Amino acid sequence: MQPFYALTNELLAWIEARPRTYEETLDAWRTNCPRLAAWEEATSNLLVDTDGQTVFLTEEGEEALAQWRKRDATEARLIREIQDAVGNGSMVPASVVHGWMGSESLDVQALVHDFITAHSRQIDPPLSDAGYMQFIRDFYKRCLQENVESQYASVSYIAGMDLCNWFKALWNEDSVPREYLLDLKSMLSGLYRRGDSSLRQVIVQGTVEHRGV
Repeated sequence: MQPFYALTNELLAWIEARPRTYEETLDAWRTNCPRLAAWEEATSNLLVDTDGQTVFLTEEGEEALAQWRKRDATEARLIREIQDAVGNGSMVPASVVHGWMGSESLDVQALVHDFITAHSRQIDPPLSDAGYMQFIRDFYKRCLQENVESQYASVSYIAGMDLCNWFKALWNEDSVPREYLLDLKSMLSGLYRRGDSSLRQVIVQGTVEHRGV
């Protein structure tokens, strides 16, 4: 089953907590855009249903909520592992770091980004340049597309500026293949072409106007 937005999972947990009337649910979850999107995702994916009076979780909704709680526990464990590694300064096997990098959690990816950029000497053996750069590129791409401000991840505008600073740092490193820089530009170009007006504005303001790329 595909992962759903965090707010959709919060809706499912809210419905599970106690019986909810249809009117109560609409009043609580159709009052603003983020909550409306969660309600629409839940209904379109058949995670919730109603008999006209009460709203309840379907089997699919119960499964989605259980998977979210499992991922939430895994996310908390990975966050503790990364924070402990930063705090004690111990060496971390590259295989463990690769495991962190494979997390779907944007918060975990944000902490991994910080770890591999600021504490790379703790990784044994060192990550390959290709793997390191691909992870950073994909992380920034997610930040730009999802525009989620969480405890550790940045909103798309800040991510755009951070990406541009990273691009400039790479540009000044002769050891960085120029093909990789072209790949970053191509990624941004693709996001701009396929994105909506909001994403296009972020790309222009965050990476072009303010940083001169």
